[in-house]
Amino acid sequence: MASCISLSSSIPLAASSFLPSFPKTHRVSRIKKPNRPNIPIVSCKSGKNDHEQNPATRRDLLIGLGGLYGATSLSDPFAYANPIAPPDITQCELVPLPSESDPSNCCPPTSTKIKNFEFPSASSPMRIRPAAHLVDKAYVAKYAEAIALMKSLPDDDPHSIYTTSKELILGKLINDPTFALPFWNWDAPAGMRMPAIFTDPKSPLYDPLRDANHQPPTLLDLNYAKGDANPDPAKAEELYASNLNVMYRQMVSGATKPTLFFGKPYRAGDDPSPGMGTIETTPHTQIHYWTGDPNQTNGENMGNFYSAGRDPIFYCHHSNVYRMWDLWKKIPGGKRKDFEDPDWLNSEFLFWDENKELVMAFKIGFPVVLDKVISVEVSRPKKSRSAREQEDEDEVLVIEGIEYEENQLIKFDVLVNDEPDSPGGPDKSEFAGSFVNVPHKHAKKSKTTMVLGITGLLEDLEAEGDDTLVVTLVPRSGGDSVTVANVKIEFVAD
Repeated sequence: MASCISLSSSIPLAASSFLPSFPKTHRVSRIKKPNRPNIPIVSCKSGKNDHEQNPATRRDLLIGLGGLYGATSLSDPFAYANPIAPPDITQCELVPLPSESDPSNCCPPTSTKIKNFEFPSASSPMRIRPAAHLVDKAYVAKYAEAIALMKSLPDDDPHSIYTTSKELILGKLINDPTFALPFWNWDAPAGMRMPAIFTDPKSPLYDPLRDANHQPPTLLDLNYAKGDANPDPAKAEELYASNLNVMYRQMVSGATKPTLFFGKPYRAGDDPSPGMGTIETTPHTQIHYWTGDPNQTNGENMGNFYSAGRDPIFYCHHSNVYRMWDLWKKIPGGKRKDFEDPDWLNSEFLFWDENKELVMAFKIGFPVVLDKVISVEVSRPKKSRSAREQEDEDEVLVIEGIEYEENQLIKFDVLVNDEPDSPGGPDKSEFAGSFVNVPHKHAKKSKTTMVLGITGLLEDLEAEGDDTLVVTLVPRSGGDSVTVANVKIEFVAD
């Protein structure tokens, strides 16, 4: 396997002991009805006394090809648009590391066929991510087998060179659709050391290019700097307290707004390093540095961007980083929410999936023509409202700027959290309503807005606590002559 850096794509949840307001055992249950939304669920368990089995939808995160960073061709007219465009993988070059005389090939295979990303179907099983320090022997054996199979692939195999869909690919290799990556639970004392499953030299999970002084039982130090001595085991409680203080500052007190947590916006044409957020500096980058081998010229493997993905522990580390993202949005106070800037929402990414198909992941850019089924993720300004709040204000789905020819028969259906590849009709709980135009004799364009009440629908779908909804527009007649300017959610009092 010749993998360079690569990212997983799920966001699991679990409680963290740096948050005093969160109970150590915190469960949120959801009963899946027959017509429950199709977006598969990923949940996380970190132990009997420190876990939450919350579901997190896989739609929450699509990570692009970090290893192709900066590879966009400037001759591409889309390179000057504000949203980040996908890289031109035909222009990918070798990385002059570990040295110019020994460059690394991080370039994925090219393909003339690119498919659009589609949400997984309702039949996809739940994947439950375990805490790495709590997994059993059966899990370790399965995980090691999957990594061994991946490492045995030819260097030019899409699953070897570039594995953005790491979790799905590993499951495919061992024919286990329920397989889920473990997460390194470094935000809680029980997980503040290198997970033991990665330290057996005979295991495919082992990487010799790690700091030999940081093997278990050495405790992780989130304030580590090069040359620091290992912490005194007798002062473990002091180090735990220090690490938890760091986590509290980075996740809570110092990250009350999106730009503080995520970092400054990065748009096409910007400097490639506009400014990191709290989660990227520490603990993310700090743990990369702590894990990598200081005896290597460039800190390989985990200590350098180009080589980090060669170490299986990379994916375990990033599983927890993504967990932090979702957990951060649930911390009370501040303005903790995902960016809603169109340049963020309309960014596009390429990745090879578990079926060795090159996939384009993107958000819908409005306006759109309804010549095909369109699905778009829509943020909710409020969620988990009380019965009194629901009585005072209705939550409504607003389809804005519906433009069409009045002399045409027009009909399209609107569904919420339904299966985009096989949307249903009025007999399904996800059905929100239809737009219909009866033809007029005169031919002229008309523009209007459609408003649909969805408070009861969300109760039926048990989606009242969701941060976002997937809205699907299904053209039934005359869709190729209809454009829609925007889809959003509002609350109305009368």
